[in-house]
Amino acid sequence: MNGAVTTSDREDVPVDEEDGAAGVVDEAEAEVVEETGLEGAEVDEAGSEPEVGDLAGRERRWPRALPWAVAVVAIVAAGVFAVLWQRAGSAERERTAVSSTANHFLTALTNFKAATISTNVSQIRAFAVGDFASQVNQFFGPTTVTAIKSADVQSVGRVRAAFVEDIRGTTATVFGVVDETVTNRASAPRTEVLRVEVNLIHTSAGWKIDRVDILQSPNQGPLSGGG
Repeated sequence: MNGAVTTSDREDVPVDEEDGAAGVVDEAEAEVVEETGLEGAEVDEAGSEPEVGDLAGRERRWPRALPWAVAVVAIVAAGVFAVLWQRAGSAERERTAVSSTANHFLTALTNFKAATISTNVSQIRAFAVGDFASQVNQFFGPTTVTAIKSADVQSVGRVRAAFVEDIRGTTATVFGVVDETVTNRASAPRTEVLRVEVNLIHTSAGWKIDRVDILQSPNQGPLSGGG
């Protein structure tokens, strides 16, 4: 009987050990499941982070892109402003050139004297192109030059104003006002207000005088149309 009891006890031992082992395995598996569950949750959370990260990245990229957009707009605006400024500067330079040419021409036209009349006429001709090249002969033809010399005529002109009325491409119009004082051997000095419309044309040599219209001239003198 002792052997049977011993045998029975020995048989119970594996069963208990097996049960114990099973219990240990179950606990280990539970721990693994718990750990696996946590890791899975962490994986899910980690997996969801890129989507949030992408959204945050987009939000961050917008503020970074804005300074570049502002810089591009500023560069374009600066370019447009530079072009407009250049055009305005070019137009102003043309206006100044037209006004300067008209002033010099009106000065030459109304300042002459008997002793230097040939040189004076040559200076006036230097401005002449087109119609005015023919008009010079009207203002200072041979008959007029002879009369200037005989009467010892002297004209002193002061340009009061030269208004640029219009500039269109290669043509321009200027309205001039000149105070002209004329003296000669036979009479006292006489001062007149000379009003002139001058048409200019742009050439390879700069602005030249294409036509001159005397709107109001002295009662007598070389610019009255005689000659």
